Amino acid sequence: RELSQEGLSREREDFDLALQATQTTFEERITLATAWAAHMQQLYGWDSREYRKALQEKAELERAYVDQQKQLAQLRREAALSGHLAEIELTREMLAFQVEVGAISVEERLRLEESLIKRRAALQREDLLARKAAAADNIVEQERINAELLRLQQQLGLELGKLSIEQQRVTLGSWRQMFDGLFSTLEGVFQGLLTRTMTWRQAMQQVVGSLLQTFIKLG
Repeated sequence: RELSQEGLSREREDFDLALQATQTTFEERITLATAWAAHMQQLYGWDSREYRKALQEKAELERAYVDQQKQLAQLRREAALSGHLAEIELTREMLAFQVEVGAISVEERLRLEESLIKRRAALQREDLLARKAAAADNIVEQERINAELLRLQQQLGLELGKLSIEQQRVTLGSWRQMFDGLFSTLEGVFQGLLTRTMTWRQAMQQVVGSLLQTFIKLG
């Protein structure tokens, strides 16, 4: 049974009112659009202009729903990433404070900071890969993300390189401090022998003791 133009207009108005009432829920809007398309098919047939128009409206709603879900997923990823990065930066600040109060050594801070830098880069890379997967049909966006991935890798290498240099400086400083102590002991021993305020036995005991302390620290 085909409706008159006036009857179809009234039914269309009823459908539009129902659609507006559920505009905050895409699932309900798609359900209404599906029902409307089925109604048009029954009234006018598979090849009718009215049915094709109803299908087109339904498809537009479905595309909009997919786009909305992608945007929501991206917002959730961004919020989670922001929280993780803030936690990492807070942990790095706490490590620096612990060094200042003597709770941990500089060497331990550098070791822990290296793991934090790697974790941050892994989280950022995971986010970029998820965005790249979501933009599978957008070549320009994929190329932009590829460039970001490359910059992220370069930044990670730069930060780890700086950290490695700092670790070497700390290690050399520790070695220098230990050997300075040994050389100071040897200087005192020679001075004692020259002024005859120290016997060979006492001198050897001090030298051996200083060597043992140095090896223990190298340890």
